[in-house]
Amino acid sequence: MVSFFLWLVVVELLGLAALPLTLAVLPRLADRGYGLAKLVGILAVTYLNYLLGSLLGWGNNAPALAAGAVLLCAGGLALLRPELRALPSWFRRRRAAILAEEGLFLLLFAAWALVRAAHPGILSTEKPMDLAMMTASHKAASFPPYDPWLAGTTINYYYGGYLAVGTLVTLTGVAAPVGYNLALALLFALVGSAAYSVAYGLTRNARWAVLGPVFALLIGNLNALSQYLAKGTATFGFFNASRVVEPSNPLCGTPTGPCTITEFPAFSFLLGDLHPHVIALPFTILAIGVALNLALAPAAGWDALARTDALRVATMVFTALSAGALYFMNSWDWPTYLLLIGAALLVPGLVSLDRRALAEGVGVAVGVALLSYVLYASFHRDFKPQYNSFGVQLHGSPANDVFTMFGLFLLPVAAFIIGQLPRGGRRAAAGVPAPREATASVAVPVAAGGGASRGAAARGGDRSSTAVLEREPDGAGEPGIDDTGDDLPELPRLPMPSFGALGPWAPLLVVAALGLSLLLGVGAGLGTAGLLLPFLGAALYLATREAHLGGRENAFALLLCTGGIGLIVLCDAVFLKDLFCGADASGACRGGLYRMNTVFKFYYQAWTLLALGAAYGLYALSQRLRGGWRRFVAPGGAVAVAACGGLYLTLSLFASGSDLLNTYTKPVAAAAPTLDGAAYLDSYSGPPISITNAIPADAAAIRWLNANVHGHPTIAEADQVVDDKGALVPQDYWPFPGSTNQELMMSRVSTFTGLPTILGSGGSHEGLWHNTPTDDVVGARFRDLQTLYTSADPTTIKTLLQKYNVGYLYLGQIEAYTYYGNSRERVGAALARFKRFGAVVYNEGGVTILRTTL
Repeated sequence: MVSFFLWLVVVELLGLAALPLTLAVLPRLADRGYGLAKLVGILAVTYLNYLLGSLLGWGNNAPALAAGAVLLCAGGLALLRPELRALPSWFRRRRAAILAEEGLFLLLFAAWALVRAAHPGILSTEKPMDLAMMTASHKAASFPPYDPWLAGTTINYYYGGYLAVGTLVTLTGVAAPVGYNLALALLFALVGSAAYSVAYGLTRNARWAVLGPVFALLIGNLNALSQYLAKGTATFGFFNASRVVEPSNPLCGTPTGPCTITEFPAFSFLLGDLHPHVIALPFTILAIGVALNLALAPAAGWDALARTDALRVATMVFTALSAGALYFMNSWDWPTYLLLIGAALLVPGLVSLDRRALAEGVGVAVGVALLSYVLYASFHRDFKPQYNSFGVQLHGSPANDVFTMFGLFLLPVAAFIIGQLPRGGRRAAAGVPAPREATASVAVPVAAGGGASRGAAARGGDRSSTAVLEREPDGAGEPGIDDTGDDLPELPRLPMPSFGALGPWAPLLVVAALGLSLLLGVGAGLGTAGLLLPFLGAALYLATREAHLGGRENAFALLLCTGGIGLIVLCDAVFLKDLFCGADASGACRGGLYRMNTVFKFYYQAWTLLALGAAYGLYALSQRLRGGWRRFVAPGGAVAVAACGGLYLTLSLFASGSDLLNTYTKPVAAAAPTLDGAAYLDSYSGPPISITNAIPADAAAIRWLNANVHGHPTIAEADQVVDDKGALVPQDYWPFPGSTNQELMMSRVSTFTGLPTILGSGGSHEGLWHNTPTDDVVGARFRDLQTLYTSADPTTIKTLLQKYNVGYLYLGQIEAYTYYGNSRERVGAALARFKRFGAVVYNEGGVTILRTTL
């Protein structure tokens, strides 16, 4: 409980420290970015930590990070200085929205902390790796952090997310296994509050904005409904929903093996892996909020950033920092959201179609892209991606599978797109308030020379160079629309005709588009891509048209739809070549898993984009369909989507047959609620092989190591299992609870202490990160580790201890079973050999730890 409140207080303080900067650089959002401020604060201290560690070797220095947060607040206040007098009145007017956002954050944080307390165990799937990487990032003084499972090397992975949560562990002082579960609860809350902030910025309607977090976070795909209708709750499996596209493709190696991974946020948080794509998720929504702020600018090009040169520079750096962080945290996200930011920068220039304004917007977008790279230059220098090129191969995913994954969003998105087609040159559509004069409630002088009016006419409208007006809704616009966000008077929207007005031909075009969709998808054999291509083209065209008409909210929502649909189509044509390529003699990828990661990462992005696009689309329909029975269509659709999708989370958490209590967490579920992900170690035992209570004995030794060993010296421990063919190999993943060999958890000491070991997870992760075609790093270390524990030659042992700079040698029951067959004589002989190179510092419960004296 203390750790929970300590974590909460630190996050709230970081949000308050970042709030002035957020208000200054995101002025056009309805809440001026209040719902994103905590993310900004976490990102800022993480980046400071990264700089201190990369440049000076002062990483994870808590006092320096706290001082940086204070400076962040001071810098934001300096940027906000012209508006400081107006802020109290702004907060009073926005009090209800701010309290709603804060309440939502607290509710989600507390709720998911309770879920994690019921299922806290860090075991199975990717959890051990995630804890090891997070702990190493928290303990490291220089970056990249040391690799905890390959001693003497650094992490060759996008570790930015691990550093973000590790920085919070440093600031709060909580134990890493506790911080692991608190981080999951925090991310859950940050995704929800950020999605609400963006949806509120689009709709300007507090009630409809609730669809943002509901769609992005709280619902699942249609697999849950399918399971429920077929079998009820008795055999419901939460994991099945993450493998819905071609789940039985024989190319995957086994008749029932999945070819692709189709995760979505609700599944990710249920599974509990603190993986990069999960940590990066709220920061992708921050990037969407940044892009929305740019799209809503009343001027184009350089002037779209802000009203003064100082603010423009700050906004550009902030935008680049937010975008660049995505490569740092999960490199797959960087190009997608960088493109979205670039497209948003063009939206204001499309109002006038002025070439200079559009060229300047392109220039700013290129500048943001370059700066997003430069700000993380040392990471780009050190990181060697596991993919090195891309391939083009038409695939044709089954439309029914993709509909199972995205159907809940594609239906409202399609309705939104089709509903926009007949608009022609009319402006009075949902989400696009009719032009009206701003009410000058606050006039704030702008410093001379700020360039507030420079080139304004060429960039889409006029500006005042003497005052900044904070707009208040005058009640003349659409019901429920609250024009709160901009600190500039809204430019008049010229009644220019659409350059593609459809007029009476709109219904025929809709029919033609649907016919073309069926023709491409079914007749041409292009599957999902063919069905979606017409909608992709229509969404992109409509986004451009809406931007030209001045409907910036509509335009941005259509860009979200374009991005989401485009990513789905892209996965059927392009894939990134990684180690799952399965190349044949010609180099072409033929393995069943060749596009597994491509679909996994890009579908995850598509979920977020389509969720927010669908939320806005239903709001837009509600504004168009008024009167009589039509007014129930959009609310009814929202309820239907929430109900069908919400079934997934409901059944996963509460159904008696849910496999949430399955092999992933079953041994821990019956324990007393706790946020300590290592608590299960004290009682973790099951069907033994020839060892009993090995893990509880390890738990006591791990506590001793955490209390008595400082820094991160290398510790030697076992990494060897027998594969299906009887060969000795490095371990891939920890056995699932309930397995006959469930206690064979290799590298468990390094995982729960953060101390680097000679080899951990050699059967999967380290081979992906460090092996090359000419250098079998894992194989060499595997043989060396085997030799270290089994050789009778003192010279060989000494050479290996020096080669890997081993500080501690661990000999527990798992090592005794793995290397000595539980023979007491062989274990005693090994200890006698090891004592020639060190002293015993711990000897309890069948675990002996020696500190080397080489």
